[in-house]
Amino acid sequence: MKKAILVICFAILVILSPFSPTLANLTNQENNHIAIFEISILPDLIKIKSNLQEKIYVWFRDQGITTGSKIKNIIYSPIITIGKTPFSLATLIKFLITLVIGLYVLKWVKRRFEQILSNRSPELYSRFISLITLGYYLGIFIVFIIALSVIGVDISQITIILGALGVGIGFGLQTIANNFISGIILLSERAIKVGDIVEVGGNLTGEIKRINMRSTVIRTYDGLDVIVPNAEFISNRVTTWTYDDDWRRLHIPFGVAYGSDPQQVAKVAYEVAQETPLTSEDKQHKTKVLFTGFGDSSLDFSLIVWCRMHRLRKSTKELISDYYFNLYQKLSEAGIEIPFPQRDIHIRSLSDQIQKKLKESFKPK
Repeated sequence: MKKAILVICFAILVILSPFSPTLANLTNQENNHIAIFEISILPDLIKIKSNLQEKIYVWFRDQGITTGSKIKNIIYSPIITIGKTPFSLATLIKFLITLVIGLYVLKWVKRRFEQILSNRSPELYSRFISLITLGYYLGIFIVFIIALSVIGVDISQITIILGALGVGIGFGLQTIANNFISGIILLSERAIKVGDIVEVGGNLTGEIKRINMRSTVIRTYDGLDVIVPNAEFISNRVTTWTYDDDWRRLHIPFGVAYGSDPQQVAKVAYEVAQETPLTSEDKQHKTKVLFTGFGDSSLDFSLIVWCRMHRLRKSTKELISDYYFNLYQKLSEAGIEIPFPQRDIHIRSLSDQIQKKLKESFKPK
């Protein structure tokens, strides 16, 4: 503080007497004293700075060690003990890492196989996709067992877990277990495959797009994706159009007016079947025209044709509609009348007044 006051005083003297050599000499001497003082205290400052840095380092080191030990205690302290195996947060992290890596590898392998099969042939894809899906879920079970063994769980203790799961299934997971087991049956038996055209419950028709462990996805002809529980395919009757082959027979009933030649009608209907692109025919699947009976106002016929469902991808109503369009056109060109319902009314008795009015209305004017 004294040094600072002296410096200020000498500065004032220098300003007031700039031409005074004595003052100038005194100023120079004072400046030299200040410089010597600063140089003399510099080692002390450096020493203080080093001590302060050392204290800060020691404090942070001690805090880091304390915090690290606390985190270590939290991670490795047992949370729960099952049997003789303690479970900590580190155990849980190790289990999750093993499970995530295993599932990622399984999904990558599954996608790779699906891409290879779909690029080669759709038939090959639909044939093996069920086996790939079954193998994928089996792989999930194996990965789960490996993850348990990594964290030190005795495999023999898994029976305890399975027993607990059995109790849970018995109380609240019956439907899920039923669908899951049904999915295993569908994937192993391969009674239905991806790409098959099926009818479930009498009101749902479409193509199977995917078979999972719990449910099956069906794409209807209206473009809707319907998720059906797998138990529906096991417990209910399922109609499949493509089980052994994709041949499907269609019955197209129609009628013509009385007085029409049945042979000509059969010939025209057969020509319609041959000219319609939907029709497929071979030695075992022949087109037929049946005379089915005498209706109230028509001669009844039925055109029976075969179609290949994998080529068409149409509903039954759409297929029959195409044949009706062609039938109407061909019958009209051949001059064959298509009847409409008619009723004959026979009057047995009328009052005299009504008879008189009827006679008057029919008299020529």
